[in-house]
Amino acid sequence: MRNLFVCTGQDYLSGNGLSFAQQTKPVGRGDVNADGEYSAADLVIIRGHLSASVLMGGDNLGAADLNNDGNVNIKDLIRLKKKFIAG
Repeated sequence: MRNLFVCTGQDYLSGNGLSFAQQTKPVGRGDVNADGEYSAADLVIIRGHLSASVLMGGDNLGAADLNNDGNVNIKDLIRLKKKFIAG
């Protein structure tokens, strides 16, 4: 998956199916991987976060909170999916 990496504790993380989302500055809400666009990659990262297979933090986590309610949940995933489909 693009823009994901495993950092400290790589053996533990990979052995448990975990990875970290790269800490970069998103362009706006929904641009979770900070590549400057809303894409399927952003959807995959949020879905991974919801299933606890991708851990996000900082600005990336804030960009994933599309409805600005302080939580990243299925509502944010649906909102991004609609935004992505609308183009």
